[in-house]
Amino acid sequence: MKEYFLLNSAYKHKAGNIPETDFFKELKVLKNEEFGLQFLIRKDHEFYTTINDYKDISWKGLIDEYRVVIEAREEKGNNCNSYFELRIAEYAVEDHGNNIADILSDKRSKLSETKDQLLYISGKVPKDFKGEKIILGIKVYYSKEYLPEEVVYEEEVEISIADISIPDMKDSLFYLDLWQHPCNWARAYDVPYFSEVHFEIIDHYLEGMGKLGQKVCDLIISDFSWAGQRCYQVEENHNNLFELNIVKVWKNIEGKINCDFTAFDRFISLCEKHGISQEINLFGILGNWDRVDFGNPLEDYEDPIRISYYDEKSESYKYFTLRDEVKEYLAIVFHHLEDLKLWDKTLIMSDEPNNTKLFQEAIKLFKEAAGGLKIVLKCAIHNQEFFENNDEYIHSISLSTCELVHNLKDLERLRAEVIEKNGKLTWYSCCFPKNLNIFLESPLIESRIKGWFTYFMNVDGFLRWSFGMWPGDVFNDASYKKEKWTAGDMFFVYPGKNGYPLESIRMKNFLYGLQDFYLLKEAENSINADRIRSGLKEILGKKEEMNYINALEVELHYSLEYEKYMNFRNSLIEKIAEK
Repeated sequence: MKEYFLLNSAYKHKAGNIPETDFFKELKVLKNEEFGLQFLIRKDHEFYTTINDYKDISWKGLIDEYRVVIEAREEKGNNCNSYFELRIAEYAVEDHGNNIADILSDKRSKLSETKDQLLYISGKVPKDFKGEKIILGIKVYYSKEYLPEEVVYEEEVEISIADISIPDMKDSLFYLDLWQHPCNWARAYDVPYFSEVHFEIIDHYLEGMGKLGQKVCDLIISDFSWAGQRCYQVEENHNNLFELNIVKVWKNIEGKINCDFTAFDRFISLCEKHGISQEINLFGILGNWDRVDFGNPLEDYEDPIRISYYDEKSESYKYFTLRDEVKEYLAIVFHHLEDLKLWDKTLIMSDEPNNTKLFQEAIKLFKEAAGGLKIVLKCAIHNQEFFENNDEYIHSISLSTCELVHNLKDLERLRAEVIEKNGKLTWYSCCFPKNLNIFLESPLIESRIKGWFTYFMNVDGFLRWSFGMWPGDVFNDASYKKEKWTAGDMFFVYPGKNGYPLESIRMKNFLYGLQDFYLLKEAENSINADRIRSGLKEILGKKEEMNYINALEVELHYSLEYEKYMNFRNSLIEKIAEK
């Protein structure tokens, strides 16, 4: 029985499943590019895994222990260990009860999962590296009871380094728009909202987003804008998914509305610290969810803008009940952003609006509150006709996967309209469709080809509704309202210890695809863009054969073969190097 496997970064390991052979051939990488490969240990018995020089003992005692060590050197023999990181993968339980290797743990030892254990190796070669190759050595040491260790596996991987350096992701052209849910992050660690410790957590999560190249700072300026994703209707693996206003609001004795922007301003500053500074989106004041089921405190305005405040006169908390109160509040927020010289890059965001009447009423309200400031809107939509009917103020749009395919013939026109307004055209996936998504059950290559698909469709970037929200017991059961959401839909990262997010293997592959987007763009200096997209038809499928089925389903014909993408990628590297 084969016991050790070298695997490419897109191999999805389900505990108990054994690959037929190694799924790793070669690796050609760019400088300053993150890359990965995987290593699987398979035995016919339970065992304990440790990494590098870490020494530990299982709670089961001195059972079989396998210590995995990586050592890297360049051709001249110089040590390159600092370029690499070895991590133990932990397993998340998806909707069908399968254990999927996804969590990149910060643990340095682990008892095996159903007699096998996956490890993940991340690498990144610095911009100033002078060589052409790195040799990565992998050794496995075995010990049991009081016997000395012995080497039971040894392999070397040759990594080719192209003389091409990619920019830091914060400088990438890819327009990444991952939504932020800071109150969910606070609850994951049981800390008070917008407290000092909460902002430490926010800092760590924004740092993770910044490393991906996040471009947008999200400010939620009302309460319960998504009505907690209807979490109040979910009993199984329940969790509190409500978001609260980042602005502290109160009325003084005279009834005047006041705002404390301390948390608001600090959130913006942390975003700027991590390079998340191209755009600000205001959430919670346009197209809020569940007006019927979750209610609306406003007596004279249909869109359920829920804003709680402290009333000094009655010494109690209340909600705004009148449109004029909301208008006064919005005027304060808008002009605060203007005072910060940030209004010019601020867009009011609406998530899947579908009511033109409410939309037009909202625009009227915003214009009154803005007092001459220009109003710019942005929408994630699954009905492109909504944009056509309300496009005067909508400068940026994000189309669902299905709507993107539905409008293939109009994409260039749509993009031209958006560019004329200095906006962005992106696309998104969420709980639909089942294909080309990032669910735990999705093929890992689907996470990576988000960047490829973005380039192929000639749009600016990708939007995702959640970087980190979780079901109640995510480490033991990743499922949440599985009749609508597929496990993994809610999160790219897991809530790690001490306020730090734990990356996922899905997120790593997603990052690799964003880096591939840069390579595809860079290749345009050597190859005509139409030629590149023509070549991509062979692996992403012909656009004319893509089929819109309905708002939740789409027929696509992209390849799931990792090697096809790597072969295409390597051909681009060669073309660029020739120039």
